[in-house]
Amino acid sequence: MFKFEEKIVSYIQEKKVYVVFGLFILMSLAIRVFVRDCTNGDLENYLLPWYEQIKANGGLFGGLSKPVYAANGEICNYTFAYQFLISIMTSLPINPVYAYKILSVIFDYLLIGAIFNLVSLVNEKADKKNLVIPFCIVLIHPIIFMNSAMWGQCDSIYTFWIAVSIICLVKEKYVKAFIFYGLAFAFKLQAIFFLPFLLFYYVYKKRYSFLYFLIIPAVVVCTGIPAFVQGRSVVEAFRIYTGNTSLYTRLAMGYPSFWTIISDGVKTEGYYSLKLVAIAVTVCIIAAHMYYWIDKKADLSSKNMLYMAFILAYTTVLFLPGMHERYGYLYEVLALVILLLNLKTMRCYIGLFLVSIAMYGSAIYGTAYNMVILSIANLLIYIYYLKVINEEIVRG
Repeated sequence: MFKFEEKIVSYIQEKKVYVVFGLFILMSLAIRVFVRDCTNGDLENYLLPWYEQIKANGGLFGGLSKPVYAANGEICNYTFAYQFLISIMTSLPINPVYAYKILSVIFDYLLIGAIFNLVSLVNEKADKKNLVIPFCIVLIHPIIFMNSAMWGQCDSIYTFWIAVSIICLVKEKYVKAFIFYGLAFAFKLQAIFFLPFLLFYYVYKKRYSFLYFLIIPAVVVCTGIPAFVQGRSVVEAFRIYTGNTSLYTRLAMGYPSFWTIISDGVKTEGYYSLKLVAIAVTVCIIAAHMYYWIDKKADLSSKNMLYMAFILAYTTVLFLPGMHERYGYLYEVLALVILLLNLKTMRCYIGLFLVSIAMYGSAIYGTAYNMVILSIANLLIYIYYLKVINEEIVRG
């Protein structure tokens, strides 16, 4: 071996952790580039028509001046904050499909960085070097890159802001926590899956006023300013959220929820008779979890906060009606964070991952699965998580 080779090899051995991490970053970028041309019905029927109409309306300067519509005539159900980002994208000399995906991929890496900070914060004793290799897996995690780089969805955006909000909660910086949560809510209604935990924290910890919740709509209004300047109203901004709640007429929209065991999610039968029942059941189960933790005088440590936020988010998605495949993104990411903190959840996580990846396969490639069996599996995984995590919570 030549001396220069020996120096290179010695350097690689000395800095092996960083070399591997750098390699995984490059591979994670390569994976996202490889799937950049993957398209789907959401892109073709919703995202691209919105893009073209916003561009035709004036792009950054006028693109938000009037409503835009999907290919089927449905009014755009994405928030003004996200529509503003679309208007910025129309100014770039780039394929609109790539523009959507690049935006989401940027937040992939911001989210991964937030996860790293969150795990480091919760597990203070951990050597950050020892966290590098597990995070290499996060970089190439299929759910994360499939959601953004393949599907073109923006779930990494609102989940990133929720992750930052959790970091602020752990640090007891409550105003910042609500501002960041408001940003999450400003981008996606699905941020509401984190709201039950904020309510529980309010009741149990008694560290902030209920008035703090008013920060959330205030942030939504602030992020809508570009649209308001162009002639849209505050009422329209909030109508997007109310419109989302009445947009779907099936008990499940591809997500293997509890109600898919009763209705396969393809038919509309049962939706109107069970919609309110499903909401009531969800509220009761969430309340039962909260009661159990309060009754057991559970310590609201930083790790338990993650456990509770995960359980409440999972409960909300599993039992509410009209859930899409990707609506589990928040609890899937929280499950990944918990796995990095507690390997006892490995068995649970493997089951959750398999169900999640099946949903993505169905949504992106049209892979056919028996939804009743998938829903039963999802319910059993949820119950298994309850057993494992509640033991950890009570033990403190």
